[in-house]
Amino acid sequence: MPGLVVTVLSDSELETMGMREATDPPSRVHGVAYRIPDENVARVLDELDFREKGGYTRAVVEVKPTTSSTGGTDKSGRQEVIRALLYTANADNPNFHHPSTLEEAAHIVAWSRGPSGENREYLFEIEAYLRRAGAECPETFALTTRVEEVLERGLDRRGSLDARFRRDLVVVSGTQARGGTEGIWAVWQRLRLHAWGSNQHGQLGKRAEAVGDGAFDLDMGVKTDKDDEWPLPQPTVVEVDVATTVSLQSGSRAQAADEHRLLVRQLAAGGGHSAIVTGEDRLYLWGWNEAGQVGGSKYATLDGTHRVHVFPRRVAMVALGHAHTLVLEKDTGKLYGVGGNAAGEATGVVMEQRKQCRAVGGGLVTLDGGSDPIRFSWCDAGVRHSAGVTRDDGRLVTWGVGRSGACLPASVRGWAPVDGAKVRKVWCGWQHTVVLDDRGRVWTLGANKYGQLGRRGSQNDGLPELVEWPEGAGREGEGVRVEEVACGWSHVLVKTHDGEIWGWGRNTFGQLGSEAVAEPETIGRDYLPRPLLKDKDRLPHGVQVDKVTCGSESSMLVGKDGSLWVCGWNEHGNLGVGDGKDRKSWTLVPGLSAGSGGGKMLVACGGAHTLAMSREPSDTSVR
Repeated sequence: MPGLVVTVLSDSELETMGMREATDPPSRVHGVAYRIPDENVARVLDELDFREKGGYTRAVVEVKPTTSSTGGTDKSGRQEVIRALLYTANADNPNFHHPSTLEEAAHIVAWSRGPSGENREYLFEIEAYLRRAGAECPETFALTTRVEEVLERGLDRRGSLDARFRRDLVVVSGTQARGGTEGIWAVWQRLRLHAWGSNQHGQLGKRAEAVGDGAFDLDMGVKTDKDDEWPLPQPTVVEVDVATTVSLQSGSRAQAADEHRLLVRQLAAGGGHSAIVTGEDRLYLWGWNEAGQVGGSKYATLDGTHRVHVFPRRVAMVALGHAHTLVLEKDTGKLYGVGGNAAGEATGVVMEQRKQCRAVGGGLVTLDGGSDPIRFSWCDAGVRHSAGVTRDDGRLVTWGVGRSGACLPASVRGWAPVDGAKVRKVWCGWQHTVVLDDRGRVWTLGANKYGQLGRRGSQNDGLPELVEWPEGAGREGEGVRVEEVACGWSHVLVKTHDGEIWGWGRNTFGQLGSEAVAEPETIGRDYLPRPLLKDKDRLPHGVQVDKVTCGSESSMLVGKDGSLWVCGWNEHGNLGVGDGKDRKSWTLVPGLSAGSGGGKMLVACGGAHTLAMSREPSDTSVR
């Protein structure tokens, strides 16, 4: 349950957020600066970088000592100025949250906790220090008082606002129109998934049985005396109950159950929410819903249960971003957006959070200049931006945060290669976008800090450009033709038509399956694509790759035998290898089996959690 911590913002950032006027006098921040002895710099900074890794960045600021050996002045008697290192996080950080009211902040602080402890203790320690230092901070004192009042009232997670933290899944209800064996019946599917990683928002589902020896309380995600930690570091079987209605005119319930065994054709995982799309084109969503990304009102799934929400239309596909959801309606090509929408990433229109689904297109510039919603064939959702492919003419359309260059310029209504090729699919990272055309070519646009564009050069502020493949890559005379793409926050994996696996971009955590580049100026970055497997198309033991997929800072390869191989960031056990240590080489996930369904395994990676299941139908019953 992520809590609230403090950051320092510049005046210009506060003005952008509407929290101060440009004519206001410059702000001042009082604090304490620590001088680090030269021999301790490397060790201390390593520890600070690890502690502040949740999106904090380093900034160098000028500080003016009020007390020092010289009385705060230099040798000439002028005010002494020292350059100091400050860790800060601004509104671009996906974890950034500014509570709108004191009440909201108090309830978050009162009940939130994580690996570092309870959020209220963090607040109480700050308040106590400020009092000892004689520093007046009315806001901090007011928040502390309100948190104490909340605790004194004895509110638990079954009362008031705090009930939103409960983690149960409930089934979707069905109806019976007539008695007997005829009528409208609900076919209940008990879908059995493997899930692992973070469950702080209930995104894993409800535990059924452990694959390993661990005992975990998945309903609450809270540490018990039988748990080592609340995330799941290894695959665990979980259950998700869903239902669909069928007309049963004759025969037994068992026969109907057998005839209507649902297949899951898509798994999806976002920042803290999850989804499945069944073979009958039904969408089910569960998990984090603070921005309404699972549907309904802001706390619709957090008021005592974590419900599986059903989208009321036939669904072609779903895409889950950090805190928003895109749903592509089957047949019509209409795209619906819901959830976090501060930059228009859900609906193409900048507005408050969308708690109910809204058709994308009303705020986008349509390709023909009209007002009808654009019809799409494909979509994807990133951290703060989204993209889609138009159904009729195969053009790229983007919306959301675009200052990194991840979105097309505002003057460009839609984009396709000038040589007549059409866009097939698109994928969104944190600050970049990857495009695949119908000739198997890969195009990119956006930020290139970590080489995530797959070519040399700095940030791209214009139109998509082709990835630069090394000389000799691909077939002679044809080059590299790509079949499948997976996109993480700042890295990319592709599978070619020849079955080879290539990758590029950030490699800080080993997400490209190897140690990071050694040169200091390029550490953790691979600007040009390179093969990720020694045998190019085979994993250890000769296993051929079927699918590629990426988490935020991790990568996964699905073998044609149903095995799963992982590497990269693993802080929350999201790799499923039994611990929280990063992996910098391809590692087999134990305890998984695709069953007898042809070795096909569905896998979805989110911000810090993973879902996997075979294509085989699960237990079914009719009521």
